Amino acid sequence: RHTRCLSDWSSDVCSSDLGRFQYAMTNVGMAQRMLDLMCARGEQREAFGRKIGEQSSVRQDIARARCSIEQARLLVLKAAAEMDRAGAKGARDYISMVKIVGPKLAHDVAERAMQIFGGKGVSGDTPIAEMYVMGRLMRIADGPDEVHMNQLAKLTMAQVEIQAGPFRLVSLMSREAADELGLEPGVLAVATVKSTNVVVETTRGRH
Repeated sequence: RHTRCLSDWSSDVCSSDLGRFQYAMTNVGMAQRMLDLMCARGEQREAFGRKIGEQSSVRQDIARARCSIEQARLLVLKAAAEMDRAGAKGARDYISMVKIVGPKLAHDVAERAMQIFGGKGVSGDTPIAEMYVMGRLMRIADGPDEVHMNQLAKLTMAQVEIQAGPFRLVSLMSREAADELGLEPGVLAVATVKSTNVVVETTRGRH
């Protein structure tokens, strides 16, 4: 359902389902538009006797923008597929990811476009300045980046714990660790770690 909506997310049915996907898709679209403008500018503008599109720095900006856009586009598709499979609750981690990545993408591509366009890039002659502001605003709207990153980190750590379960570390105890437990340095220790709880079993007992 959501993957089909990506081609026409403005329809009533899709817009009610996608929620924060609007941010990601809008920003991917804006970034793609700015990339097109950057490429055209590289062919039209000349400096120091040659087109600026022949300058390595300009080509690097275009290449980085292309990579970032394609990565974000694939992430949005992955998030939509997860929503189809597991619903919005099951895809909370991906929803957070697209909300973090989308606005940052538009903001970063706009900065590169401004460098290529120079003064024209911050004027009203192109949509770049407006897109820059929109990208920056969306990093605050509907929850700032920090809120979504905090949520994503919690979900990620919980998923790792579920997948991995408790794990054990075997080592000889350092002097500092032995002192804390009142043991002699060099005692063989096995630490069982789960989340924030650590149980240490040594040759001298359990701690």
